Amino acid sequence: MRLQLIAAVCGVCVVCVARVAAADGNATAMLRVYADDDHMTVVSPSANASFDAGPRLQLVTAVAADAVTGASVDVVTSASPATIHERRVEGTVDATAAVTRIASAGARVIVSHENDYDSLHAAVHGAIELAKRNTTLAGTYDEGFEAAGSVVDPGFHDHRRTHRAVGTLTQILDRQTYLDLVLDLSLTHGYQASPYRSIVIEDPASSAILRVSEVTPRTREAAAASARIRRAIGDRWAIHASYRFYLDDWELRSHTASVDVLTERPGGTRLAAGLRAYVQDAAFFYRESYTGAVPALRTHDRTLGAMASAAIHATVDHPLGEVRLVADLGVMRMWFFDFAPQRERTAVTLSLGSSWPF
Repeated sequence: MRLQLIAAVCGVCVVCVARVAAADGNATAMLRVYADDDHMTVVSPSANASFDAGPRLQLVTAVAADAVTGASVDVVTSASPATIHERRVEGTVDATAAVTRIASAGARVIVSHENDYDSLHAAVHGAIELAKRNTTLAGTYDEGFEAAGSVVDPGFHDHRRTHRAVGTLTQILDRQTYLDLVLDLSLTHGYQASPYRSIVIEDPASSAILRVSEVTPRTREAAAASARIRRAIGDRWAIHASYRFYLDDWELRSHTASVDVLTERPGGTRLAAGLRAYVQDAAFFYRESYTGAVPALRTHDRTLGAMASAAIHATVDHPLGEVRLVADLGVMRMWFFDFAPQRERTAVTLSLGSSWPF
């Protein structure tokens, strides 16, 4: 499950696109940039194509990459406490077939590689429309295998397996309103820590300091439920509002709320703006600092501590002939309540892209 497998998936993507060049389809290219005041920068180019490969079959192929540069106070992907440089590449193939006039089924494969981490995910999905097509039931089951290594310890190898099931109910409430209800269940077995993160244990009696590796539970069961309302207002405006609740057996609970306002202006330009708020409790074994005996479970991952975030974004989607140009700018503020090295962080995201039919 190395670069050869990624290259094979990407090759399949290219071949599929070439074979259906005469078919109806749509292609998208995007460049996303993330930068924050924690000295982290992520540049993520991506491309995908969706097209009809037959009268009842639709294919989606995609490739994406991440280039990470940073010197965060909480380095989790490099052993170096100074500047890190990481690369990741991911390929996806998704096929959906129309089984009947109201039902569809499909499968998806996602392969990802970086120098110390590989993953392979395979999923099956389906959907059916009921009640005169006013109700849609959809479901996805995903199973993944992920292998972790270390650039500083060639002898370190561990893995984890993930199982995830997602069910969605979409109900048309009236001519202007849709309701989406989603239940997301997951089970993860295996290594879920970082081989690069170490924990400082202080002896209060002698002030001696012991540095040990991070250890987290090897099993994690999680559930999330969310609801979203999508409502059209007049001919050119719409509003989307959502809420999501998450909990797991690490005793981490979170709440996410968001609202987006969208409009389409004369000439086809689409504008959107949104707000998002997030808050979570800490995992039961997370501590801002550890003293005394070495605990069996320990972490200094700030994302497992109590935290909150708020984000805003604005999007412009403008037509230029048959091509659509998209730009999105976002700002996010994060607060870490139990992480002394950094209490706050601000990040800016910029996405530029285009889509076109073929």
